[in-house]
Amino acid sequence: MAEKEVWIGSLGPALYEDDDIYEDGVTLRSFRGDQMYLEDAPITDNEASRKFETDVIESNVDSVASNLSEADSAVLSNSENISGADSKGVSSGSNADGVESEADSKDISQSTLISSALSEAVLVRDVENYADSPMVLTGGVVSEGSSVGTFKVTALTALLRATHSVTGVLTKVSLAEQDDQVIDAANITYFIMLDYNGGTPLIDLSTTQPYYGETDYTQIPLGKVMKDSSNNVHYISGGFRFQDGVNKLHRRAKTLRDHELASGSTLAYSGTNNFTSAAGVAYSGINRTPFALFNSGSTQFTYLRDDGSHVAWTESLSNVIDFAHYDDLDGTLGNVGVGRYGCHWVYRHIDDGDVYVVYGRGSYKLAEAEQASEPPKPDHLTDFGCLLGCIIAPQAGGSFTTIQMVTDTFFSGTSVADHNQLGSLQGGDTNEYYHMTSANHSNAILATSKIDSGVIRISLLESKVDSLHP
Repeated sequence: MAEKEVWIGSLGPALYEDDDIYEDGVTLRSFRGDQMYLEDAPITDNEASRKFETDVIESNVDSVASNLSEADSAVLSNSENISGADSKGVSSGSNADGVESEADSKDISQSTLISSALSEAVLVRDVENYADSPMVLTGGVVSEGSSVGTFKVTALTALLRATHSVTGVLTKVSLAEQDDQVIDAANITYFIMLDYNGGTPLIDLSTTQPYYGETDYTQIPLGKVMKDSSNNVHYISGGFRFQDGVNKLHRRAKTLRDHELASGSTLAYSGTNNFTSAAGVAYSGINRTPFALFNSGSTQFTYLRDDGSHVAWTESLSNVIDFAHYDDLDGTLGNVGVGRYGCHWVYRHIDDGDVYVVYGRGSYKLAEAEQASEPPKPDHLTDFGCLLGCIIAPQAGGSFTTIQMVTDTFFSGTSVADHNQLGSLQGGDTNEYYHMTSANHSNAILATSKIDSGVIRISLLESKVDSLHP
C-alpha cells in the first residue's frame, strides 16, 4: 500500500508499511497499546478527542433529539419552549471548544443542532398560536369581595395573547389574588375580564365580551358579576377554562345525552309482521358509531318484559312484532284489546349492534299510545344501548300504525286527529260532563232549547245558561 511515518515530538520518523499486519492479523497502525492518555482538548479538526468529550457530544445529540420528539408530541408554552431551546444552546456552547472538531467529524455541528431545536420550537409555537386558545390555567375563581358591594378573584395563571390578533403569541402570565374589586354601577351585568395589559395583567370590567366581539384579543373572561342597589353581589365563575377541553366536551355530551341516535336507523314494516332498521349513525359522547342495516326477517331480536318482580327481566328471541300483547307487569303478558294498540320500544347496543324490543305497558287507544312515555328498561340498555324509536301497532297486526323515531319525536305526546281515539270518553264523576251519542245530543237540544227575542236560552237537563248573546 504505502509507507507511513511516525513521529514522537521531534524524534523520527519511524517508518512502517500500512498493509503489514501484526501477528494477530490486525493491520499495522502508528500506535498500538492498551490506553493512550491525552492531557489537552483537541484544537484542530485532525486532533483526537478524549472519551468524556465524545460522551458530551453524544449526550447533546440525544438531548436535542429528545427535545425535538417532545416538541412533536406535547403542547408547550411559547416561553417554556423557547427557553428550553435557549438552554440547549447554552449547554452546547459551554462545551463547544471541547467538542467542535468531533462534531464536525460526525458531520453534525452544535450550531446545526441548536438551530434545529429553535426551528422546531418556533414551529410548535406557531401551531399553538394558531390552533390553541388563551385560557385560565389555574385559579381565577370569582367570589364576593371582603368589602360590601365588591368582588374577588383568586390568584391565577393563564395563557393570554400578547397582541390584538386571533393568532397573537400566547404568553403565560400570573396574577396574585385581587380582592375588593369595585363594581362600577348597580343593576348592570359586567364581564370580568383578565387583560394582558402589555405584560402586566389586571382585572377589568366590561359590559361586552371583547374577545367574542373581536375588539380585543388580549382579554379573556373569568366570569360575570353584578350588584343591586342594596350592594348585594351576584357572580358566576366560568370563562376560558379550556385545558383538557376534549375530555370536558366528551363528558358534557355523555352527561346530557349519553348514547343517542344521530341519523338513519329508520324503522319500517317488512315481510309479515317483521321490521327493518336502516343503516344509521349513533354517538356515545363524542364517539361516533355506525349502525348496519338490520332485518328481523333474517336476524332475531330480543324481546324484554318485566318478570313480575319489577327488578328483573324476562327475555325471549323473536323475528316478529307481537301485536297481540303488552307487559302488564305481573310476569305474564296481557292481551291488547280489540281495536286497541300496543307500543314496542326498539333499542340497539352501541358496539355489538344487537337489537332489543321492550314491550309497552298498556292496551291503548291510538292517542294514548302516541302519548305513551318510554317505559323502564334493564341496565344494559341504559349503559350500552341506544333508543331508536317506538313502533305503534294495531291488535290485529299486519301493519304499523305509527312509527315514532327518537330523532324526530320527544315522546311527549301528539295532537289527536280522531276524536274517538281519546281515552275515557264515557267516564266522569257525578255532575261532570259525559260523552253523548248523536241521539242523546238531539234529544237534549229539542227538549231544552227555545228562542226568545233573539236570545238563545239553553238548559241541559235541569241546568240553565242565562243570556248567551250571539
